Formats: sequence, structure tokens, C-alpha cells
Amino acid sequence: MTVIEKTTSRIIYTARAISVREDTVSYLDGRQEIREILLAPQGVLILPVPTEGSIILTKEYRHNHGWVYGVPMGRMEASDPSPLDAAKREIQEEVGLSSTVWTLISTHHNGIHEEGLNYFFVAEGLSQGEHKHDVDEDIEKAEMTFEDAFRLMDEGKIVDLRSRGCIWAGYIHLLRRDK
Repeated sequence: MTVIEKTTSRIIYTARAISVREDTVSYLDGRQEIREILLAPQGVLILPVPTEGSIILTKEYRHNHGWVYGVPMGRMEASDPSPLDAAKREIQEEVGLSSTVWTLISTHHNGIHEEGLNYFFVAEGLSQGEHKHDVDEDIEKAEMTFEDAFRLMDEGKIVDLRSRGCIWAGYIHLLRRDK
């Protein structure tokens, strides 16, 4: 059942932030199958750590979920030279912070049928500035412990799997580093 090649590829849907590509793949036994691939922009997710044991999340209104918590995040823009530059921009825009210590802790795709790499960062050495929310964002900053965040996950108040992953990856990163 090994794939020989992708024989055709075409965009079948385009929206503001995503597109869907349809690929035809050929197998050694002569079969051909259609595979849909979600084309999402590259994204950055940041876990700000102001003090040991404390993290900063966002509290944001989402029309389909109500008030939810998550890590500061956003997509990479064409003007961002690198994922780190995008992370620096997003943390400033969403929670008004800048950081002197950045650690890339993970990269991943959201699924096997999706393109668009995500970068997880831990940000330390924080200083407060002013946020620069996008016009369509209603975001509050929420400082808490990891245990508070885990409780919010249990209560279904951190609904985004990428935020959950960034919190868990950051927690594990800090535990390993501090050993």
C-alpha cells in the first residue's frame, strides 16, 4: 500500500485564514485515492512565565465558546522574519509583554491531514508594556499557577488543544530544566 506519487493537486476551498487542497495519490497496486489537506498558516504559541510556578494566559471571548482561556498565540504574518519575531509581536499585542529569555520548546502540525507548522515558546524575563490588540480581539490577561490552568482544562475552559499542548509542554520543559 505504499504511495508511489501525488499525481494531482488543486485548491478546492479558500477562506480568510485557511484553504483546503485536494491531492490525488497513486499506490503501487494501481489504486488512486483523494486526500484533503487543510492548509493553515504557521502559528506561534507563547507560555509567559513571570515567576517560578506562575504563568500568564489570555481570557478571550470567542463567539462559539464564550469566555475561554489560552496562551497568547497568533499566526505568522508575511512581515515576520522568523517564528521568534512572530512570537515577540504576538505577546506584545495580546498581553502587553516583552521578554528577554525565549526558549523554543516544540514544533508540530495540528494533524496528519494539515499543513502549517506551530511553534511553542516559553517566554521568561518579562516586562510589562501596553497591549496592541487587533480591532476584533477582546482579551484580558490572567496570571495563575499551573494547577489553576490544569483545573481550567478539567472544567472545559481551555478549549483549544494547541493551548493545552503548550501549557503541558511548558510545564514539562520547566520541570526537566529545574532538575
